[in-house]
Amino acid sequence: MLATAPPLPSTQNDQAATCKSQLQVIPELQKSLGACRNTEELNRASQLVSTIDNIPEQFAVQAALFMDLLSTGDSVMGTSATGSAIQDVKSRNQELKQTLADTQASIDKYTAIVERSERDFVDEKDAAPEEIHKKHINVLDDYTLLVLAISYVFCVLVGVLTYMVNNDFSLTSIAVSLVAAAALSLCLTILALIIL
Repeated sequence: MLATAPPLPSTQNDQAATCKSQLQVIPELQKSLGACRNTEELNRASQLVSTIDNIPEQFAVQAALFMDLLSTGDSVMGTSATGSAIQDVKSRNQELKQTLADTQASIDKYTAIVERSERDFVDEKDAAPEEIHKKHINVLDDYTLLVLAISYVFCVLVGVLTYMVNNDFSLTSIAVSLVAAAALSLCLTILALIIL
């Protein structure tokens, strides 16, 4: 079959005019189109029509807002902005730009300081154990105090045993040496509290 050529524009216009002149065809066409649409298509069509109907109202609202903004601007600046008002705005913008540049430079400076300082502790961080105690952290002072406490206890025991050996391990020598060790410990504790 040979394909039919599309109708010429003048022929199409003639057919459209003929169709429109037959008024009974248009309601029948609308009725048949309405019968072929489902509810979703009808809802979309009604939404489209309501949106189109609301366009003039939206333009009116936007025009009212624009006029309100114009009247606000006129009340602030007058009907035409004076040269001094424009100059004030320009100078304020320059001040704000300078403040922004200064603040950015300050941020860059402090960021560089932090990054340099962070490098000093990289070796310490690598040397630190993987897991750090959450309840307490042992520092050098803690270990020093532990070593001193053990040394003190050992020294007191040596002193007590030496006194007991010199006095033939009698009960009085044991009691005297323990009382002397307790008194010495009490005196050293009070001295440490006074110093601290």
